This record gives sequence, C-alpha cells and structure tokens, in this order.
Amino acid sequence: MTSKEHVNEVFERLPGGFLVTNTTGRVVYANYALTESTGYEVPQIVGKKPGELWGGHMEGAFYRKMWKKLSTCSEPFMGTVCNVHRNRTRFFQRSYLAPLENNGQKYYLSLQPKFGSLEDRKRFEEEFLKIMHTQDMPGDDKFRWILSWLSLDQKAASLDFAKEKSFGVLLEDLLLDFFQEKYASRTEDRDLIFLAQETPEKFYLLYEKYHMEIESYFYHRVGKDRFLTDELTQETFLRAFKHVSDFSPSNATYLTYLIRIAHNILVNHYRKKTSLYIEDMEVPLEYGDTSLLQVELKEVFRRAKEVLNPLEHKIFVMRYEQGYSIREIATVLGKTENAVKLHVSRGRSKIKGS
Repeated sequence: MTSKEHVNEVFERLPGGFLVTNTTGRVVYANYALTESTGYEVPQIVGKKPGELWGGHMEGAFYRKMWKKLSTCSEPFMGTVCNVHRNRTRFFQRSYLAPLENNGQKYYLSLQPKFGSLEDRKRFEEEFLKIMHTQDMPGDDKFRWILSWLSLDQKAASLDFAKEKSFGVLLEDLLLDFFQEKYASRTEDRDLIFLAQETPEKFYLLYEKYHMEIESYFYHRVGKDRFLTDELTQETFLRAFKHVSDFSPSNATYLTYLIRIAHNILVNHYRKKTSLYIEDMEVPLEYGDTSLLQVELKEVFRRAKEVLNPLEHKIFVMRYEQGYSIREIATVLGKTENAVKLHVSRGRSKIKGS
C-alpha cells in the first residue's frame, strides 16, 4: 500500500493543478502547480478563497450557472474563466470543477491538466463529465484516473490504493488530513490573529502560544541571562502587538514572524556593544543543526552576497536573516527539505572559505 507521505509527495509535484475547497469556498488542499499558474505560493493559498486571490472576474451569470451545476444539481462543471495572476496580468484557462460528498462533508475539486493536444483535451472533457458524475467507479480507479491526467505519467497513476475505500474516504485519508496537519499551525495562527485584530485584549493568546519559544531563542543567545531574556522577550511581543492590526497572514506561521522581530531586536542589542558577534544564527528549536562559527554579522552577510549564487543567497537570507525554518523554505521554493539543507551547508562552506 502506498504511504500517505508518498501520495502527498506525488500530488505536490504534479505538473497539473489540483485544488480542493470546502463548503465555504476556502482552500483545504492545493499543489505546487497552482503557484505556476497563479503566482501565489501554496501556503498563501491555503485557507483563502480563490476569488480572493486570482478568481472572481467573470459575470454574475457565469457563477450562478456554475453553482447551480455544482451545488444544486451535484454535477461537474467546466468552462473557460478569466483569472488574474499575482503580477496583475489576466489569463484565460479551462476550469474543471466537481462536487464531492463524504460522510456529510462536501468538497469541490478543481482539476487543471496540461494537454498535449486538442484531441487530449476533448478526450479528457468527455471522461471528466462521465467519471466525476458517476458514483459507481471504484475510489482507487478514480484516484488513478485523476493522477493519469494531472501527471501524464503512467508510473504515477499506478500507485497502490486501498480498493475497498470510496474516493471521498481516500481523498480525506491520503491527502486532506495529511495536508491539514501540515498547515494546522498556520490555520490556528490565522484565527488567533483575526481575533486579536478584532479584540486587542485577545493578543495574550498568541503570547501564551509562543512566549516559551521566544524566551528560548533569546536565552541561548544572551549567555543564559534570564533578566535580559525576559526584557528582550517583552520587547518582541510589545512590538508585535503594536503592529498586529496591520499584520496579514501569509506563507509562514506567526512564530516565524516573531522570530524575525526577535532576530532584529537581538541584532540591535549587540550593535550597542563595541564588538558585534553572534554565536548561533540558527532558527530556534532546531539545535541539532550545525551553527556558524563566531563571525561578525555584517561581514557574514557581505561575504554571502559576494560568494553565493542567487539561489544559495536567497536561501541564506531566508534562513538567517528572515528566520524561516528549513521546512518553510522548502515549501516556499518548491524544493525538498534535503535539497534546502544541502544548499545551506554548501553556502556556509563557501562563506567560511572566502
């Protein structure tokens, strides 16, 4: 049986786009192909409505017809839509949508295959209307059918799925649950941020969730000085609180944002001293990673810009200046975590040898 991890890895890298929304229209699954077509990174898409990002540019009659098909008639829908890329350019594409209900939970699927010819498109559209409308097709066969069109790779379409499960159960078990767990912290953060923006007194919930991580960040960087740790932690959350009304959840957890603030506060603290040395520039909670040797901070970033190639430099800045974790960098750049770690390691070696 194919593991959830492997299924998610295959779907993430499919050349064709695959999107799932819930009954409120918010995205509960998206793969990296959506980034190519819309310009938005997957973490920026999760929890949003497509109409808030790239959609919503057709006449009202179009959407009434679409929702009548999907919601009232529970039938698949296809049509040509005008969308707007993140860079503000308009583009047209065929939209293939289908409703799905599983144990009382309703979803809407969006498929964006890449066709090699007009004949391929016609054949897909005929199959799409038939397959996505029928309840008779076994769930594993329907899963493989989607994979075959989105990947154009028979090897990917031959993944081994549980034969006794319906398509809806397979979708939730293999993709949605795994994906939601991956982005659960971002979803929770988004809710807490919106709550704090509406009621500033509720900011304490964000403080309670993350104050120990911020304290740990400072404690291991200021010589385990408890008084200084408390002072810098307080300053970090005070600065975050002042700007919470302007904060817009995007492609990272709120912890990443707090780490960025904490990093800047720590740098400013050391700038007040005659010598500016920071022993450990790693993001907290990942102490097993190798740290840079003691170096002057400004000199490190100057040398990094000189000796690293553009991708290595971007990863270096995201890791050490902006506070992204290895996993978050991999998500944003569409690379594996091992690939990011390799770039980080090579970058550090280049800097040390320069």
